[in-house]
Amino acid sequence: MVDQDPAQTVTTHRLDGEQHMVRATMPLAWVLNPDPAEHDLG
Repeated sequence: MVDQDPAQTVTTHRLDGEQHMVRATMPLAWVLNPDPAEHDLG
């Protein structure tokens, strides 16, 4: 989900049983950062 705030905050969720729990929130610019190290993928 992307909020309509100035930072366009992205909220990621995870399914826990039958409920969606908030996993993380971050600015959209961070999500779109192409550096894999920023996402613990490197």
